[in-house]
Amino acid sequence: MKKHWIFVSSDMKSFEDCAIDEQCWGRYNRDILTRREIDIGDEIIFYVASEGFKGVFRALKKPVLKGLDKSFGCNNCKSKIKIEKVKTWNFPKIVNEDIIQGCSFVKNQKKWGNAFRGKHVIGPIEHIEFDLILKQPEIPPQIFHTEDALKDYVFYNWDEMDFGESLTIFKDAKGSGREYPVGIAGEIDFLCLDKNNDFVVLEFKKEDKDSSKTIGQISEYIGWVEKNLAKKNQKVRGIILTPSRFRDNTKHAANSNPKISLMKINIVFKFNKV
Repeated sequence: MKKHWIFVSSDMKSFEDCAIDEQCWGRYNRDILTRREIDIGDEIIFYVASEGFKGVFRALKKPVLKGLDKSFGCNNCKSKIKIEKVKTWNFPKIVNEDIIQGCSFVKNQKKWGNAFRGKHVIGPIEHIEFDLILKQPEIPPQIFHTEDALKDYVFYNWDEMDFGESLTIFKDAKGSGREYPVGIAGEIDFLCLDKNNDFVVLEFKKEDKDSSKTIGQISEYIGWVEKNLAKKNQKVRGIILTPSRFRDNTKHAANSNPKISLMKINIVFKFNKV
């Protein structure tokens, strides 16, 4: 019966040179005993530290000791396995809450990073856990390295933005609704009006790191606008936007508040002839 394994490496170059180019999985002393349990046909998912899950490979030979088979790979490692690529991804699959909660090899969910640390760590995983990892989306590298860069892009390309509705940036004696000051609460990223002339607070996040802080921040902004700007019967709502994945806690909190909604930013490149 085919078994599944996870391999954690701290070395991206070894993954590219050995697994991709030479189709050889060779490592040193520490995991030789574990490797001997690998059979032909077993599948291994490779995780590279600081990158994510990079691909799946299938074992074509049982592990061999150094010098016993020179037909593949290098001869510097204490053991090596002939492998073939099953699939690799253009962008890595990152560790998310589904993996943290659904994989038994993550012993401590609060300190889940410990399961993906160390140099050349290998271990068996359940079939259902293997499939769970494969189902996760590929995550492209961040185009916007800061929230300010993201907000600048939105502002200068406002007419091209698709919020699913028509929004205009609010203006008053204080100036533009971009980075609108709300006293000690800080600044609203974008204060807008919808087609019904109701207020919409837009809060951009490069990534959803702190659910309670994110929800609390936009709730405070909504309350301030209701108290200081909104006229009678003029509604106020908020939208949190991010190009990354929302945490489950953020989703639950937003679902319980009808004034708050979440939007995932999908970045699409459009090319025009000049």
